[in-house]
Amino acid sequence: MSDSKTKRKNERDAINQRETIMNQQTSTTRAPAVSSSAAFEAIENEKTTVLIPKATAERIRKRLPKSDFKTVDEYVSYVMEQVLDDIEKREKEEEEGKAKKNLNRWNRKEDEEEREASNVFSKEDEENVEQRLKDLGYL
Repeated sequence: MSDSKTKRKNERDAINQRETIMNQQTSTTRAPAVSSSAAFEAIENEKTTVLIPKATAERIRKRLPKSDFKTVDEYVSYVMEQVLDDIEKREKEEEEGKAKKNLNRWNRKEDEEEREASNVFSKEDEENVEQRLKDLGYL
């Protein structure tokens, strides 16, 4: 076998071995999901593999006894959820802030020139229309 084929085979074997170990850990250390909803259970059991450096996994493993987590998987999943929640909350606040800023922008005097520039009619046009309405008795 060539070096590249051997390398790919070794990588596949290592991945398969990791998945086997993870499946064994999951089946032995996780309590069954307790939920009245079958849909929630299906989502809860749907998992994927994420590779992290061994050093990071060891640091997490050392923290497990000081936490309420039983596995590195639970710990990483919780931390990632927290990080994503924070990011999404910040993005939502930024979007709401931009929307408020755009709404308030038209109420500020500093933007009066911009509002005037965005008018369809010039001052002269407005004066002409006003004069015609007066001449016709509407004003």
